[in-house]
Amino acid sequence: MAKAIKTEITKKDFENWLLNDSKSELSLGGIAGFNAKRNKHGATFRIRYYDGAGKRRFYKIGSYPAVTLQQARLEARKRSGEKELGADIQAERTERKRQATNTLGVYLDDIYSVTALQKAYGRYEINAIKKHFSEYLDRPLNSFSARDVTQWQAKMVKSRLSVSTIKKQYTALKTVLNHSIKRGFMEANPLQQVKLDPMRDSIEHIEARKEKRTYLSKEQINALFQGLNLYENERRKERSNSIKHGKKHLQPFEGLTYTSHVVPMIELMFHTGLRTGDIITLKWTDVNMDFGTLSKILNKTRHKNPDPTTLPLSTEALNTLKKWNIQNRHARSGYVFINPQTGTCFDKDCLRKQWVRIKDLSGLPTELDMYTLRHNFASWLVMNGVNLMTVAKLMGHSDVSMVIRHYAHLSP
Repeated sequence: MAKAIKTEITKKDFENWLLNDSKSELSLGGIAGFNAKRNKHGATFRIRYYDGAGKRRFYKIGSYPAVTLQQARLEARKRSGEKELGADIQAERTERKRQATNTLGVYLDDIYSVTALQKAYGRYEINAIKKHFSEYLDRPLNSFSARDVTQWQAKMVKSRLSVSTIKKQYTALKTVLNHSIKRGFMEANPLQQVKLDPMRDSIEHIEARKEKRTYLSKEQINALFQGLNLYENERRKERSNSIKHGKKHLQPFEGLTYTSHVVPMIELMFHTGLRTGDIITLKWTDVNMDFGTLSKILNKTRHKNPDPTTLPLSTEALNTLKKWNIQNRHARSGYVFINPQTGTCFDKDCLRKQWVRIKDLSGLPTELDMYTLRHNFASWLVMNGVNLMTVAKLMGHSDVSMVIRHYAHLSP
């Protein structure tokens, strides 16, 4: 290691070098390796040293004029002392930086989001983790413990979340931690062997699930389709009035079967039982109009089954797709439902406000969930005597257990 220049450079000499000297570096004296390197806005104070492998390294103290020469010298003297005792000051600084950025919140935004956003619901997954683990976002990934899990679970139970939601969010957290191991941010998952305490849903949650897994009566089905027609008529009237009152740039709805994606989406959900996520990510290449089939990798089970599931389309579902295809100039590729603002698929909330309005126009119960359309599809198949295994396949399930549990009581 080079010996330190005994004479310390004065503030005047330093400023003279900065203004008048062309040299890129200046030894500041008094401390071995203490120097300044010119940059765009001034200079950077550093300590030059050699690590255990004999490699020359630099420890950055700060930049002038934000850090004065006197402040830099004091810090250099402190750090140089640590270095002489054998401490690798660069490694220490790197570790401090890693600890500061390797928190749950930063990892979700900067690293995990790259993987999550490849999924249809990736953005919602990240937001859900942030919501349910809001108090832990500033925590380093490797700092989670069994005690944290116990306290978190108790809080979630008190907030009256369902058991399935609590389990789902805890699994999501462990998935993020395992992801960080694969990316080299941790060596082991601190929660790998930590399980949630046994839980039971409240009677309110059980009853709420039963209400969601209901079906529409024939009268309600008629009311739903009347509401869809009323919604379309309302949209046409609003557009006509807008054009009449000066908004000439708007496209008139005359001659169009549908005024937007809303009604064909809901019709397709009703006639196929597909989840919203599979409807919004549906592509024209997934649909075979000639054979009347739909072949798609289902979003919810794609991690278990990466192969496409082929489903037959009813006459009504096929008619909806044909009419929408004609309206979209016989498209053969791309998403079936394209968000005109983003040029890609819609998000899963794209029907939320419209569904509220359609229920109002239909006179349907306000608490009716859109997921009811999927349950309605399965329920009426079972009530019409369709084989339970066939219903399971049409619902995209790999076995019949789910259908038996929730729909077998409807079988004639």
